[in-house]
Amino acid sequence: MRIIETQIDIAASASRVWQILTDFRAYSGWNPFITDIVGRPEPGARLRVRICPPGRSSIMFKPTVLEVAREWELRWRGRRIVPAFFDGEHSFRIRTHGRFCRFHQSERFTGIMVRAIGDDVFDAIQRGFEEMNAALKLRAEVVSFIGAS
Repeated sequence: MRIIETQIDIAASASRVWQILTDFRAYSGWNPFITDIVGRPEPGARLRVRICPPGRSSIMFKPTVLEVAREWELRWRGRRIVPAFFDGEHSFRIRTHGRFCRFHQSERFTGIMVRAIGDDVFDAIQRGFEEMNAALKLRAEVVSFIGAS
């Protein structure tokens, strides 16, 4: 098993962050890591997701949405080829802390291929998470600031 976890504090409401996170059609305009999602954020839905880890080729996969809790969590599981070969369970969590919220992004990789994949791939994915987190923060805070003016 391999786990990647990141987090960032955002000076915006959980509602605003959730709105941006679940507006899949807008991802190509702001998200440098997950550049395309087709589908709906509903439990059991099948998505088509394209990720672009920094310095690597883009990857397309079709995860199934496991959990949708408004303003709290969005989680899906993607699989390569067959279950337990190379699985990834991706989670986005939002937690309110006073006047800001903390955005957590993580993925738990399991399966027989996890050991065969080099650290450089996982490092690129972590950088991608961090780039997405920063872009989400910028988008949420700019929109919140403009809305407050």
